[in-house]
Amino acid sequence: MLLYRKNYLEFDYTHIIKPKLKNIYIQVNKNGEVILKSSPYRKNEAVKLLEQKKEWVAKSVEKVKNRVSKENRYINEGSIFYLGKKYPLFFYKQDCKKTYLLFDEKEFKYFYKDTFADCKKRVEEFYKKEAKKIFNDRIKFYSDKLSLYPKEIKFRKTKRRLGCCMSDNTLSFNYLCVKLALEEIDYIVVHELSHIKHKNHSKEFWEQVAKEFPDFKKIRSFITL
Repeated sequence: MLLYRKNYLEFDYTHIIKPKLKNIYIQVNKNGEVILKSSPYRKNEAVKLLEQKKEWVAKSVEKVKNRVSKENRYINEGSIFYLGKKYPLFFYKQDCKKTYLLFDEKEFKYFYKDTFADCKKRVEEFYKKEAKKIFNDRIKFYSDKLSLYPKEIKFRKTKRRLGCCMSDNTLSFNYLCVKLALEEIDYIVVHELSHIKHKNHSKEFWEQVAKEFPDFKKIRSFITL
């Protein structure tokens, strides 16, 4: 590891020498580490290029560090919501090739080697996996009960929308909905299935929803992501 220091700028960098490289490369990786690559014949030229790009490099390093800091604030809350309950989240540092998240019905455990940067990604992977399993099960149950069948079921992350029914009767759900209680998930499923029969929020649509959830207004008031 080398140190670049000039005027008000300072950052560590690693210079990787590869004989077959034709060009010079400067990279700031996801951990904020600066990597300089060149052939041995262009070593001095590479250092000069780093000097020319020093302000860009410094800004990129700061940008990555700020992002990692935000991720740390996300996970330092130490809890994860799942099916309407708040579970503790514990962190374990160990020598592992890849970060991973485990859930044992009582708590979440996140295993990492160097940084927490991937924690939010692992949590969202868990949400997406669970959403597919839980929603598919509830959709099958209510589809058979209501005789309303979607053409296809999709999952994605959205800022506000819980779900939607497209014109071809494809249903799309926000996988973050697995943070909600099962009753709230069931309401979302029935809401979107009802759109297969009633494409707008007509009186008939709400009557369809009310058959399964007479207190749907109360349930809706509790739903928040």
